[in-house]
Amino acid sequence: MNKNNFKNIVLWIVSIIIGFLCYRFIGLQIIDRIYNINNVYKGLFLCFCHIDLVYILLKCIFKMKLSYLEKMITMLMYFILMSLCFFDRINIGERIISLDPFAFIDSAYNDSVVLLFLNIAVFIPFYTVVKWLKQSLNDRMIFILFILCALSVEVLQYVTMRGMLDLADMILYTLGYGAGCLAYKTVMKFVKDSE
Repeated sequence: MNKNNFKNIVLWIVSIIIGFLCYRFIGLQIIDRIYNINNVYKGLFLCFCHIDLVYILLKCIFKMKLSYLEKMITMLMYFILMSLCFFDRINIGERIISLDPFAFIDSAYNDSVVLLFLNIAVFIPFYTVVKWLKQSLNDRMIFILFILCALSVEVLQYVTMRGMLDLADMILYTLGYGAGCLAYKTVMKFVKDSE
């Protein structure tokens, strides 16, 4: 066994422990407020998402290169997670359009801040995922892809009655996308400066 394989195995073991603890004591507390884990497969998938996130973060911290397979697994999990966030919910039974760009402010007072955080968090990885898929895309093209994806989500929620077409959600998605873009560029600068 070479040194690199040994590091990956140790990293996976540490990631499983930390990821499970994060899922059990932090993730579940948040997830239970906004999402119904109604079968064991969803619970296992969400736990594995935590483990994978810890693994990716540890690899970044220790400046270890991600393999193509690791990137593909993470991207697949991200798209499944997005689908669960947006479409695995109760049919609201009507089609609603909200054009109030600041409706999320009222939601923060009336409902849960956790749902607002979810709308921001779900698009944080978007920039990284697209860069992994196609490194040559410039920032303008990635932003256009983000807008198309976010609009598609809102329209599909409206059509399937799994949510409403909401301008305030688009603003929250954009905040998440911007935070993810900034995080990616900061991490890449850190990695390049340390080489």
